[in-house]
Amino acid sequence: MLASFIFYPYIVSVAFKNFYWGIYLLGYIFAKEGLWSLGI
Repeated sequence: MLASFIFYPYIVSVAFKNFYWGIYLLGYIFAKEGLWSLGI
């Protein structure tokens, strides 16, 4: 019980970080594609 009590917040924090990294990477890719389409 104690192990799962420690493990669950860890999984949530990792998923949260990955979620934000995914948004960051998507934004970066869209920004690059936008600049490319503008010919910069």
